[in-house]
Amino acid sequence: MKKHDKTLPLWTDLPVALRVRSTHGTVPYSREILLRSILSSGMEPDQAAAVVHQLEKHFTSYNKKTVPSRLIRNIVHRIISNTASPEFAERYLLWQKFKKDKRPFILLLFGVPGTGKSALASSIAYRLGIQNVLNADAIANLLTKGIDSYKKVSDYAFEFLKQVKENKDFPASEENIVSLFKEYAEQSADVLYAAIRGAVYHGINTIIHGSTITPGMVDIRRFHGKVVIVSVTIALPGKNELKRRLDIGSGNKVSVKEVNALWTIQKFLTFRSTQSRIPVIQNLSFDASIAKIMQFCSSNLKNRFSKSGSIEDTIDALRMILADVHAALSKHKSEHSVTD
Repeated sequence: MKKHDKTLPLWTDLPVALRVRSTHGTVPYSREILLRSILSSGMEPDQAAAVVHQLEKHFTSYNKKTVPSRLIRNIVHRIISNTASPEFAERYLLWQKFKKDKRPFILLLFGVPGTGKSALASSIAYRLGIQNVLNADAIANLLTKGIDSYKKVSDYAFEFLKQVKENKDFPASEENIVSLFKEYAEQSADVLYAAIRGAVYHGINTIIHGSTITPGMVDIRRFHGKVVIVSVTIALPGKNELKRRLDIGSGNKVSVKEVNALWTIQKFLTFRSTQSRIPVIQNLSFDASIAKIMQFCSSNLKNRFSKSGSIEDTIDALRMILADVHAALSKHKSEHSVTD
């Protein structure tokens, strides 16, 4: 990757009246919106800011008050190619293309408590301009215990651990721990399905994360052609790191018994992820994890676009055509029966 000049000031004074024209009309130029669109490529914030700076330098001598959005897109693509890499430039165009797609984008983040799902979800949401971020554990906790219990979103995720810890007669074997965890996960399956269905129905880009949702718990094939769903499992490489994160996050010392139980669940989630061909990211470095997730999302999106026109899409299109033809014939037959 080429180095960019960090000594440059981030912003340049632009004409106040500069507006951006698209097929939907004109809107005021926004640095924030442009910056986030560049961040969707996976570039670091300082790199994206440098791209915005170079673009604004170009438009300081722009005589017109309105600039086509296509021109901005082309210039940004060229700057990214020259200052970062063609790969980032391609990702930038990819997400710009997806904005015109009617299908919503949904990112599912799996992982036990303490792996950093919430922080990653917030950062990815900002980069992709996604406003709808749902914590499945918080929703499940609200539905099962009522509004008065909605104090700590991790209560539901830790509920099964309390049973393991407090019930001395319960043999904490890996099999029993996974079996108990599945009971809580089954209750969260309805939450996950409802969240996906709601995002699809309203066409809202969404990130869903939780400690009691598991890979494969919802058959996403039923949403084929209606949404782009990307799944990622977040993990940690060892029990010591997991305990350290949990101690910091909870403010209290987490028992060895609880850590061992969570480690068992992580192994279960990792196994289910491998079965479902879902990537597992070891979240030792926050920035590296963000980069990996962004890269995977872009790669997945690219594959979806490249498969447009595939046999599955063709079959779906033919079914829609046949349904329309059938409806038209039924209407025609009904009209003739009335006149007769």
